Amino acid sequence: LMDNMIQQAKEDAAETLRSVHEETEKNAHKIAEKTILLAIQRVSLDQATENAISVVHLQSDEMKGRIIGREGRNIKAFENATGVDIIVDDTPEVVILSCFDPVRRELAKMTIQKLLVDGIIHPAAIEKTFEEAQKELDEIIFSTGEDTLTALEIPNLHPDVVKLIGKMKYRSSYGQNLLQHSKEVAMLSGLMAAELKLDAKLAKRAGLLHDIGQMLDSPDSSHAISGMEFLSKYREHP
Repeated sequence: LMDNMIQQAKEDAAETLRSVHEETEKNAHKIAEKTILLAIQRVSLDQATENAISVVHLQSDEMKGRIIGREGRNIKAFENATGVDIIVDDTPEVVILSCFDPVRRELAKMTIQKLLVDGIIHPAAIEKTFEEAQKELDEIIFSTGEDTLTALEIPNLHPDVVKLIGKMKYRSSYGQNLLQHSKEVAMLSGLMAAELKLDAKLAKRAGLLHDIGQMLDSPDSSHAISGMEFLSKYREHP
């Protein structure tokens, strides 16, 4: 009888423990979700602002009318050429460029700044200035990539990879500039590899390229897989 009572008590205790565990786990998930959502809400506005808009300052509010043009033809031509929306509101001496593509947004910013300097704004001038800005930005991007490789002493990367590294300058990840983050990872990887008597140059190379997949439009796979597949085309070991 005592053995039966002890066995029954053990079973009851095990059932109670299981229920407590399930209830605790259920509440833990709710608390975790609430914590994450609160954190996202606190940083989402700044993050969305940084990732979606650029502010262009004007010499005077009179320039807004010239940017819009007669019947809106200038602003339409600009948006068609750049793929970026212009927001002209009551904010004094400011127009806003809106686009989630940071490189395209930077190109639009350079275009409108050139137009404001020249003072001539019409559809033909917009198209010509956009082409000039595109060439200038391509040179800046490639130069940035080369300067990064020189600073890190990483040789022999394909020009397509160098260009993608340069584009990191205009991309942020979790609130940090992607190029700066990748350079820091490269330096830390190299230092740790040297301490462990491993190939420091290879470690720096891997550190610099670890987030390159974030620069690729691959919705079907993670940025790590996308980066590996991209680099494998240029015989970069994953």
